[in-house]
Amino acid sequence: MKIALISDIHGNVAALEAVTDHVTTWQPDITIVNGDVVNRGPNSAPCWEFVQQRQRKDGWLLTRGNHEDFVLAYREPASENDPHTFGIHRHAWWTRHQLTNAQLDGMAALPDLLTLAAPDDSEVRITHASMGNNRNGILLETPAETVRAQIGKPPPLFLTSHIHWPMVRQLEQTLIVRSGSVGSPRDGDVRASYAQLSWHISNGANGRWHPEIIRVPYDRSRTDQDYHTLGYLADGGPIAELIYHEWRTALPVLAPWQRQYQAAVMAGEVGVETAVSDYLAATGFRDK
Repeated sequence: MKIALISDIHGNVAALEAVTDHVTTWQPDITIVNGDVVNRGPNSAPCWEFVQQRQRKDGWLLTRGNHEDFVLAYREPASENDPHTFGIHRHAWWTRHQLTNAQLDGMAALPDLLTLAAPDDSEVRITHASMGNNRNGILLETPAETVRAQIGKPPPLFLTSHIHWPMVRQLEQTLIVRSGSVGSPRDGDVRASYAQLSWHISNGANGRWHPEIIRVPYDRSRTDQDYHTLGYLADGGPIAELIYHEWRTALPVLAPWQRQYQAAVMAGEVGVETAVSDYLAATGFRDK
């Protein structure tokens, strides 16, 4: 049995196509798209249609990520009323307006959790982040006690995503595999990331899962052009520029900004444009 786990595509259609070509060559039995197909990138609608077509044609399985939820929140016009929240999430509002109501309905219908049976009938559990919620990610350094709560009743294999760098971690009887990000890695490696899981039986022993993290190069110039020409940077608000630099460098940019500025923006103490400009200047992404 072979499982391909892809996630965190984030509207990067060039990366999605390259990873799909690699997955197709590997010929898994099951391909799982573990949330965050949309948002943070310039091509959410084509990415959504791509995975929907693969779901219909090839039986791909999908879960819902937190960025599907961010976009769905802007189905209601009232979501635009808080100027501070809207300033921070305007990129999600922009993405929402690239999608049809039918596409949004499909996102809303996605499950938060999938379970599969391994060849020995043991459980494979898949969710975007953890059993807590789809933003409650599991880190390599997360204490074991916390991780136990995050995975719930321990399965032999727990597949997760959300955090944009890959991870393989054994916690007692549970193998935890995080796929990394197809569209916007944050581990310093600009190549797209996904995970391959293979069921191995050797020397008469019980079967076990063998994980491998795969990195796939793709045409980044195409994605860069899409960021600049399709409206994401022009109309997605100041946070869109942080997200662009995170994609460009494959390093954390948004999270450090949030730690430094988001509380002040939400309290109305500083405007989001000023906070982003100051941060980009201080970090060298923009001239002072």
